[in-house]
Amino acid sequence: MTETFLFNGCHPQEPTAGYGRVSTDKQDQSIELQRAELCRYCELKGLPPPALFIDSDTSGSIPFADREAAGALLQDCLAGNYKHLVVAKIDRLGRDAMLLSSCSARRR
Repeated sequence: MTETFLFNGCHPQEPTAGYGRVSTDKQDQSIELQRAELCRYCELKGLPPPALFIDSDTSGSIPFADREAAGALLQDCLAGNYKHLVVAKIDRLGRDAMLLSSCSARRR
């Protein structure tokens, strides 16, 4: 199930970011599938095409900010560059319950 995190309410034409991650190339949900799902979801919801941030071969146990693409995404989000963050599955953000809780609280 695709998840959307909204920062400061929903404004469909404001910038959207999409995040994808796989630990290995043998995962069921490949980067290509995640990329297609993120773009399709944004189209269905009337959001602009997402700027994609993708971490390949990256374990969910690596802190979000320490991943190459995720770190860049985090900086852009904190700078206010994106109003929407879309992920194919919530676990793509990571295994850390505190991080996921924090992301969920910030989206309100």
